[in-house]
Amino acid sequence: EKNDKWNDDFFVPDLFNDDADVATMRAIFSKEFFRRFSMAYRNYEAGEWLAARDMLFTCDYMPKPDVGRRIIASQAQWPEDGPGTVLLHFMQQLNFKPPADWPGHRELPLR
Repeated sequence: EKNDKWNDDFFVPDLFNDDADVATMRAIFSKEFFRRFSMAYRNYEAGEWLAARDMLFTCDYMPKPDVGRRIIASQAQWPEDGPGTVLLHFMQQLNFKPPADWPGHRELPLR
């Protein structure tokens, strides 16, 4: 199965539909979560980091009744989503202002 991923015809998005483990992992997230995260990520790419931040603040596994109406005062109140939290920490380091030459992505450090 691992070697199949090296084939030229392997298409990663198919995993999201066909792989039982991926489906199980994603089951805790609501459709609303995926809509909100997608919108937040598009704002992040476009350099609209304040809009991305505000949308990521609403990305809870299951939307809360007061979504969008509560003030996030500390990191302890950030949603628990790992990828969203990583984006928030990265943008926070730059005070939620992208560099002037922002290419829509960042290089990840090698480990």
